[in-house]
Amino acid sequence: MSEAPPPAGGALSPGQDPQAAYPPWAIWEALLVLALFLGSQPLLALLGVEIARGFLPSEIPAAAARREVLRIVLPTMLPLVVVISHLMGWGAIFYLIAARHRFSFSEGLRLRGMGGFRPGLFQRGILPIGGGMALQWGGRLIGELIHSSQGLENLTSRYLALGGWAIFLLAAMAVVMAPPLEEALFRGILQPALKRRMGFPLAALAVTAAFTATHASQYINYPPALVLIFVCGGILSLLREAADSLWPPILFHFGFNLAAMLPLLFFPEEILRGL
Repeated sequence: MSEAPPPAGGALSPGQDPQAAYPPWAIWEALLVLALFLGSQPLLALLGVEIARGFLPSEIPAAAARREVLRIVLPTMLPLVVVISHLMGWGAIFYLIAARHRFSFSEGLRLRGMGGFRPGLFQRGILPIGGGMALQWGGRLIGELIHSSQGLENLTSRYLALGGWAIFLLAAMAVVMAPPLEEALFRGILQPALKRRMGFPLAALAVTAAFTATHASQYINYPPALVLIFVCGGILSLLREAADSLWPPILFHFGFNLAAMLPLLFFPEEILRGL
């Protein structure tokens, strides 16, 4: 017998288990929010490219103009694209939870401290941040031993080549902006919806695969990075399930990205020479 859907607005029927009514949104709604965020980035980038082409001299052939835009203009637009798409992502999440289903925003995302983990280092956030940093550094070391990343080029490397200010902006985007939003999208709204339908193991696997796929364009030429992201995604899903809170995966994700940015912040010239 199929499970009856929860009442609209997140309200509970008399005698209904609160956990049975969570989450109040369906899988397709979570996927739609995720698609809106992911789709907004290439669309915004494409719009920016077309606008930028209009400022180039008319005598430049279309193909050459497009290459020039991609080489110079697009990397400088990256912060604007990221900021706008993140605002759209948060807006869609808020609409789904608070406006459409009239559910508490903080409770919908399970922003309830460190959840089931006992007080101590974990309660203060040191352990998840340190764990994320350790995974990043350990994974990078193993990856470099298997396959060197030196000389690989992607949009991020072209952006970093702009130097100083670009490095600090990228660090802010990766460390401050990305972890909360990505965790809200993948483990805050998508994982609970999938778990309710297929159970935690399959839900975690699906979310981790989707999480890895969204980063594939950045590291398509460097498989060790994709493996590392997949492992990180699996740990994030486990943390979300074990704590029944979104804060542990956010902090772990923060530490993971912070460890990737620290070498760029402290040794920018050495890192840029390897790009």
